[in-house]
Amino acid sequence: MTPSPSAVRVLLVDDERPILDLLTEMLELEGYKIDTARDGAEAFDKLRSRSYDVVISDFRMPRMSGRDLYDAARRLGGGLERRFVFITGEMDPQTKREFIRETGVPVISKPFRAEAVIRVIRDTLAAVRD
Repeated sequence: MTPSPSAVRVLLVDDERPILDLLTEMLELEGYKIDTARDGAEAFDKLRSRSYDVVISDFRMPRMSGRDLYDAARRLGGGLERRFVFITGEMDPQTKREFIRETGVPVISKPFRAEAVIRVIRDTLAAVRD
C-alpha cells in the first residue's frame, strides 16, 4: 500500500525553472511535499541532509548531471537509487533503453503528462515498499 501524498516528500531537480515550477505546482495540488534543486550538486547536498521518498531529476544539467547525481546517491547507500525517476527531453531512445535496462530507473520523456508523473511516483513508492 502506498502512503498518502501528504506523507511523501519529493525532491525535484531541474535546471529549467519553468519545469520545476510546473512540476511543483502539479505535485503540490496532489498533496505531495516538494523540495527543489536547480542542479545535481544542489540536489546532492539536500540528499545528504534530508530524507526523500522520491527524487525526480532531469538528466542533463550543469555542474552535476542527473546520472552523476544518481551514482552519488547510490554511493550514499540506503537504497536511495531505487527512489529515482528521470524526466528528460534530450536522451536518445537507445541510450534511454540501455539506462533503464542497466539501472531499472524509470525515464519519462518531455513533454510529459501529469498522469504519467503521478503514476510513476506511485509505482516507485510501491516498488520501494515491496
